[in-house]
Amino acid sequence: MALVEKHHENSICRPGSKHSEFQIIERLGKSKAAVFLTYCPSENRYMALKMFEFHQDKINISYANEVRFLDLRHPNIIRMESSCEKKRIFEKGQYSFCSYIMMEAAQYGDFTNLVMNTDMFKDEKLLRTYFHQLIAGIKFLHEKNMAHLDLKMDNLLLGSDFRLKITDFDSSYQKGDSICLSRGTKNYRAPEIKSDNCDDPQAADAYSAGIILFVLKAKCFPYMEDVIVGGQNLYEDLQLGRNSFWTFHSQKLKTGTFEDDFKDLFTLMVKEDPVERATLEEVKKSKWFLGPIYSQEELTEKIQPYLADFDLFEKKRVH
Repeated sequence: MALVEKHHENSICRPGSKHSEFQIIERLGKSKAAVFLTYCPSENRYMALKMFEFHQDKINISYANEVRFLDLRHPNIIRMESSCEKKRIFEKGQYSFCSYIMMEAAQYGDFTNLVMNTDMFKDEKLLRTYFHQLIAGIKFLHEKNMAHLDLKMDNLLLGSDFRLKITDFDSSYQKGDSICLSRGTKNYRAPEIKSDNCDDPQAADAYSAGIILFVLKAKCFPYMEDVIVGGQNLYEDLQLGRNSFWTFHSQKLKTGTFEDDFKDLFTLMVKEDPVERATLEEVKKSKWFLGPIYSQEELTEKIQPYLADFDLFEKKRVH
């Protein structure tokens, strides 16, 4: 695959080739839009390219939605730097068109990989530190009258500054939108997103943040949508406040103990009724959230030993 200018077909090169603009190295992740790790020789840095193929010769609606968020600037939001609405692609012997966004590349990949392949979040202080960063990023969006609406571990990246970065805004919401594009992601989404009846997008983000908190702690989902596990309806148990929910996760899945402060916060964040659900301000005032966190200097020292096997730049170093 190569992206080409109308009069200069090698301006953006196919994987493995060299060029002064940038080199596409490999595809990253499994999102619906293709995301590629690229290297820019002129700036000696890595970037990510998110590509949206045209649909029936028209600009992809996901690109049109995400490009609206190009100017977001926050330490816990992935930085988008530039965009191109229409570019020719040469692939499999024929030309077509795409749009793309160039963005900051996250050196250490996504949190799904980190959670499932390390024990770093057994450190409650580390878990709380990154949860603080997640809430800070979401709060910034909400203050801008936006909502992400597809918060999940795959959309949380770890940058070279060891900070959590929220990414993937192709189905996000902005105040004034007449429709909600997002259907969310199964097992992370709020009930009202699942039922396509969302009146408060920011409350839906709070719900997904609660699910992420649980996954960081337990390395598993609190429940699986529409699935009975071991004879239990875990979603129903959770919503009805049954101890059987916590017994299942503590004993049968051997995820350890859950402190009462953690239980209280999580339960409030995932209330089925958005009106009863904890707001971000209430989350920040909760007893568990107000526990100790690492300073940035301490965080850097604490997390580096876990990251040797996750450095995308080192693995793909271009010489």
